[in-house]
Formats: sequence, C-alpha cells, structure tokens
Amino acid sequence: MNGKQLKHADYEYALFLGLTIGLFLLPVVSGLGLSFPSFLLDSVLFFGFPLFGLSYIFIAKHLFGEIKVLWEFSKYFLIGLANTAVHFGVLNILINITGVVSGWPLLLISALSFTAAMVHSYIWSTHWSFEVSKHRTYREFKKFFEVSFVSLLLSITIIFFITEIFAKGDPSVFMANFANAIAALTTLFSNFIGYKLLVFNSKKR
Repeated sequence: MNGKQLKHADYEYALFLGLTIGLFLLPVVSGLGLSFPSFLLDSVLFFGFPLFGLSYIFIAKHLFGEIKVLWEFSKYFLIGLANTAVHFGVLNILINITGVVSGWPLLLISALSFTAAMVHSYIWSTHWSFEVSKHRTYREFKKFFEVSFVSLLLSITIIFFITEIFAKGDPSVFMANFANAIAALTTLFSNFIGYKLLVFNSKKR
C-alpha cells in the first residue's frame, strides 16, 4: 500500500467513525430527553461529526504523522470517541427497554454496553490504530481481553461508587449516564496504555 492509498484510507476511516459517533448518539439524546430542532440535530449528528472526523484526522496526520506514538494515539482517540458513542448508545437503548437506572441491573447493562464498545475497539485498533500486523494472533486477543477485563472491573467500580454511594436515593437516567461518562473517560487512557504496551507491542512479537 503506497502513501497515497494509506492517506485515503485514513480519511475514509475517519469519516466512517464520525458517522458512527453521530448514529449512536441518537439514543443518548433521546434517552436524556434533550430537545433540539430536528434539522439542527440531523445536521450535527449526520454531517457535523463526519466532518469533524475528517478535519481532525487531517490536522493530526499533518502534525503527528511522522511521530509513531502520537499518530497512533491520534487515531486511537478518534476510535475512543466512537467507542464512547457505541457505549452510551447501547446503554441508553438498554435503559429505554428495561427502565433500569440504578442497582446491580445498571451494572449489568453497563457491562454489556462496555463490552459492545470493546468489541468495536478491538476491530478498529487492530485494523487501524495499532496496525502492527495484518494477522491476528491468539496471544494478541488474550492480552486484549485481559486489559479490557481489568478496565471493565474499573468501570463497574466507578459506576457503583457514583450511583450507589455518591448519588444514593436519586436514581435517574442522567446519573446513570454521568457515572458511565466518568468511567469511560478513565478507561480511555488506561486502555491506550494497556493496549500499546501489552497487546500491540511489536517488540514482543
């Protein structure tokens, strides 16, 4: 693959990730009861985020394209935003279906939504952000699962602390989303470090 083809692929991936963010934020906006004019909402979700993805990767490529770790993190950050959108999209769909906003059932649906985001993360990390090899290995998947499982435990702990201790007696869709937001922000950076050093480290291959 020559540089020109790779450049085109980067922009295509960024465009798709931007669209993914927009689509999965739809149930979040609906679940939180946010009210926007439909034309404004459609413009932001279906056009704004894809354009953001293209602009972001254009700037990141020109600033960090020659610095491997920064370029990897730039791609991972956009993937992380899409992961977050998938996480919250699935979470709010499950909240809407079950009506759950607190207790151990919230931890369960948070774990399910987190898992959906991690599957999305594995696919994109292996094919774009940390493209160490085109061939996936059992060791790579095992290490990815281990890092993700630790992040899942950390995420559930944070959600439990916020919803059951900090905000006990005040369950709400907003608080459920807030707790997941804090957990997602925390695991975004811990995952990158774990994936970079333990999973997609070419020196260990």
